[in-house]
Amino acid sequence: MLLTTAELAKELRLSIKTIQRYQRTGKLRPTLVTPGGQYRWDLEDVHEQMRALAGETKRRSTLDRPLPPADWVRLLQRLLTQWAGRIGTAAGSCRTTRAGSAASAVGPEDRPRPTGTGRRG
Repeated sequence: MLLTTAELAKELRLSIKTIQRYQRTGKLRPTLVTPGGQYRWDLEDVHEQMRALAGETKRRSTLDRPLPPADWVRLLQRLLTQWAGRIGTAAGSCRTTRAGSAASAVGPEDRPRPTGTGRRG
């Protein structure tokens, strides 16, 4: 039995937009395209395509084993250095709040002020 895109999305518990995006990018191919341009899907065919896609994704993985902790530290240091370089901050330009999360180095005097009085009339 052929399903509409909406029926397929409901069956797979995905959104209609996700099915449409998969079709548009070539991840899924419809079983039939009607003369009006609507797609019809065979559920078993879609399951086969998704299994094949999952196999491709698995083979493309570059990490076959977990990174040792020392490699994680080096990777995080490199990423943080790159991030800091992109936003133009120096190592000490961010302050930390009591909870330990980074807070903006912009003080209240540096923040933009509202343009209106907030009153109508």
